[in-house]
Amino acid sequence: MHILIVCTGNTCRSPVAEKFLADLRPDLAVQSRGLFAQPGAPLSEGSAHLLEAAGLSTEHAATVLTEKDIIWADEIFVMTADQLVALEMRFSQAEGKTGLLSPAAEPIPDPYGGGWQEYQQMFEAVKRAISERF
Repeated sequence: MHILIVCTGNTCRSPVAEKFLADLRPDLAVQSRGLFAQPGAPLSEGSAHLLEAAGLSTEHAATVLTEKDIIWADEIFVMTADQLVALEMRFSQAEGKTGLLSPAAEPIPDPYGGGWQEYQQMFEAVKRAISERF
């Protein structure tokens, strides 16, 4: 099964979710993308630190979401309701295979530009959402 995880810039939330899910479920093919990613942008420092502390890979370069990604994915998960609307408006092929990462429909907070506490809150929310969903 192909799982695509999407956030805004593909430098904080979606790469963390990708690495955590790929480690938890090696039977799944997992990728992450950003709705407005700057191609090649590195993983944020806070996300890299959290992944490294968890023993997970920090290898990543931001990638913008394309139609090819939508077609590849069996299921697509986003961090917020606004991202869900934006994704489905932009890619009609995504309809029927998208949802919020959090089964409780709680948004995953964006730590971009924040401090250590914001990154830690995001990391915990991602881990909780993935553990509950998968």
